This record gives sequence, structure tokens and C-alpha cells, in this order.
Amino acid sequence: MLTVTQECMCGMTRRWSSQPFVGSYPAGNLDISAGILYSGSIPSKALRFLEQMNVKAITSRTYFNHQQAILYPSILGVWRVYQSKYFQTIRSNNMPICIGGDGRCDTPGHSAKYCSYTILDVNYMVVADIQRIQV
Repeated sequence: MLTVTQECMCGMTRRWSSQPFVGSYPAGNLDISAGILYSGSIPSKALRFLEQMNVKAITSRTYFNHQQAILYPSILGVWRVYQSKYFQTIRSNNMPICIGGDGRCDTPGHSAKYCSYTILDVNYMVVADIQRIQV
């Protein structure tokens, strides 16, 4: 990101940035982090690709800071709204539910520390909940 500060002899100062901000974060940098996360890409490979193309971009550390401070909380907020609307619809319409679930506890070739368990409303094909459990 490029930032230019202009100072006038009269004491007035003006600052220009090459991209807008979302809070204190440059929006373009957040877009890169979001694109990497939401596409399921591996951050080190995606950022190395940009570096090889001589495209100035964020660092891995910045990516993980964005992930922790903004992206994950945003995803969690949207998920909670979605889940709340689902449960409210089920309750208000007195709809019957049929729940199914499945867990994934390891990746081939790796030791399992956590299990991801998904609960699905089979009648309406809606994910009702997702839990990560330490094995």
C-alpha cells in the first residue's frame, strides 16, 4: 500500500492512501487474506505465487493476523445468524426434524487431535451444527 502525506506551508496536512481502509486495515490487504481463506488455498503457496509475479502483497504473518482478528469472527457471526434463523423457523412452524451426523477425526497419514462433527437436518438438507472436538 502506498500512503502519501502532503504538508502545506500554511500548516494543513492531507493524507492519501492507495486503497481504502476497513477500520484500521487496508481493504485490499483484507481482500487478499479473504480470497486465500475462502478459496481454501494454502497461504504460503498463494503468497509465494504473488511474490514470484512481482506483485507486492501481504506477509504470512499479516494473513494470520487478519484471519484471527477479522475473518474468523466474521464467519462465526454469519454462521450464528444462519443457525439462529434455522432454529427459529423450526420452532415457529413446529416442523418435525430428523437429525443425522458424521464425524471426521483424522487425515490419512496424520494423528488425530481434533474431530470435526457435523449435524444435518436430513428432512430439509440443512446443516444444523458443526462442532470441533478434541479427541
